[in-house]
Amino acid sequence: MALALAVFAGCKKEKSTHEKLCGDWRLDNEQVALYVGFYWDNTFEEYMMGADGQYELRCGKWQLDGNVLSGTYNDSKPWAYTYQLSFSGETLKMVSVEGEASENRYVRKEIPEAVK
Repeated sequence: MALALAVFAGCKKEKSTHEKLCGDWRLDNEQVALYVGFYWDNTFEEYMMGADGQYELRCGKWQLDGNVLSGTYNDSKPWAYTYQLSFSGETLKMVSVEGEASENRYVRKEIPEAVK
């Protein structure tokens, strides 16, 4: 019986990329204040601090193709890049897959009410 429990405990199912991505993230960059929430219904909210010190909200839809993330804002403009995703614990790395090289790291962090 103990062996069966040990084997079962070792067979923990790996989370899908969708499951890993969903939630709130903060850009790990001291020069840019940015939060983004990826939601289960494939929508997102992005809060970026503007020059006036106020956070600006942009919303839209995102989609995954394996570990490749793309998105479109509500005004129908696509994101500047499509990103290859990788996860390490509570860290998300997004690397552009076309155009000029871009790499961003995010840490899982709830979007503060003061930002919203």
